[in-house]
Amino acid sequence: MTPASQAAVAQIAAAFELGVGRVVVDLGAGTGQRARLLSETGARVIAIEPSAALRAQLAAAVATVEILDGSADDIPLPEWTADLVVVADPTVWLGAAEAVAAVHRVIRPGGGLAVIGDTPPSSLAFLADGFTPVEEHDVVKWCRKR
Repeated sequence: MTPASQAAVAQIAAAFELGVGRVVVDLGAGTGQRARLLSETGARVIAIEPSAALRAQLAAAVATVEILDGSADDIPLPEWTADLVVVADPTVWLGAAEAVAAVHRVIRPGGGLAVIGDTPPSSLAFLADGFTPVEEHDVVKWCRKR
């Protein structure tokens, strides 16, 4: 994981006060690099990944993370499970209204969504329904659930 990615996770951890008792959903977790860093905060991390091959790599690399088969529009978690959902490429993962609704469903009131990457805030306008305006900090953008 790059220093920029490590810095992004550190920003997220501080902004959402991640630690024991917090639940983070890593949407599109891939091989688990981000999930591993998030789990080091002490938070419970649930990795959602549709690819069986990537889930297998994630399981081999990160034993402290719960791994589930799922996608952005079909998150296999009950309502209000997460304090935070983290996603790296929102245009891929959150491009459909169903996906935004699913993310919103699993985030607890007062929780949020963190987007990692070079996505300009104007590209996240589709999140405006149900989330407060996006804040930008380096490569991380986040918003709070209304």
